[in-house]
Amino acid sequence: MRKTGLAALHLIIALAALLAAPAARAQARAPEPVYRELKQWILGCDNTRRCTARFVRSEFAPPAALRGRDLALMSVTREGGATGALTVRLSIPSEYDEDTRQKTLMRFDPARLQLDGQPLAPRLDAPRRAGPVSEHVLTGPAALQFLITLQGGSLLALTNRPDSPLISLEGLTEALVAMDQAQGRANNQSALIHGAGAAPASATPPGLPAPLVKAAPAPQPLPNAAAIAAQVRGAKVRILRQHGCDLRRSDDVAARLNEREVVILLKCNTGAYQGYVLAFRATLANLSDARILRLPWPGFLSEANGGDVAGEYGAGAYDPSTATFSQTGYGRGIGDCGTRARWVFDGKDFHLAELNYQDRCGGVPEDWLTLYRTRVLELP
Repeated sequence: MRKTGLAALHLIIALAALLAAPAARAQARAPEPVYRELKQWILGCDNTRRCTARFVRSEFAPPAALRGRDLALMSVTREGGATGALTVRLSIPSEYDEDTRQKTLMRFDPARLQLDGQPLAPRLDAPRRAGPVSEHVLTGPAALQFLITLQGGSLLALTNRPDSPLISLEGLTEALVAMDQAQGRANNQSALIHGAGAAPASATPPGLPAPLVKAAPAPQPLPNAAAIAAQVRGAKVRILRQHGCDLRRSDDVAARLNEREVVILLKCNTGAYQGYVLAFRATLANLSDARILRLPWPGFLSEANGGDVAGEYGAGAYDPSTATFSQTGYGRGIGDCGTRARWVFDGKDFHLAELNYQDRCGGVPEDWLTLYRTRVLELP
């Protein structure tokens, strides 16, 4: 081949690489959700690089100063990207008085915050948020300065009273370092910790938009749903026994997925504060060959939801009108830890649409960390 031909070939290859680069970036996989427990703090980062660190006391090794004390709430949330918005929230939850059957609220003055028994400087002047919870919200530079002030501290008191609710700062620095790492800003100028690194803030990968999930159109109603569910229950006695399910139930559910397939939810057991179903997917032409429905989980939860519990979903339910399968599992009755997830059926497969998760119990009931989110498009 002549030199001019080689040059032309090289030019074509280079142009093809340039054209392919944006497509390759577009197909790059979103980051896996992050969940970590770091001393008295927990951290959750979702698939868009939004992260939240939250004070949730560890019941296994709490600081002695926290024993027998009311605890306040504190969280740090940051969006992805070099200029990701930063928000710090401080609040005292309402307490329910069994005698008066009313909620009592202890309000705090942000100017009276104390760090390890000393007045906290500089004085905070961000507005106090109105509502049922006495809450103080800081954003932007005020939030960053507040976090810098807390570095090296141990206990944050929200009032100057001897019985002030407390926040342990043990693990806060580690949580913020882990947040920087998850967002790809560690040791650059946008980092919350060690922000004097040589790398510019522009080196931080951008936040990602929530992916779009398409929901299948609502199918025709399933007229003989009860009979279908009963037939599958009769065919799956062995599997029901393996999962410890009740063998005789009359509240099973079946719903159409599409013109040829159905989802069947066989009720298993109802406990003190939650129950679960065993889910199957089958074709209408061969119900006896129904298979356990294994919905996709993030990597760190896949093992916990596989094996001998595959197909079990707490309070599992399917809504054919929105093509949505939902489940909620509580870690304990108060609901201050657990897993809530939604999957959307696109006509062929199920896709994770939302995940809220918190393994450590504490904080506000059902206010769990968001680890996955999407935008759902319901097709006509």
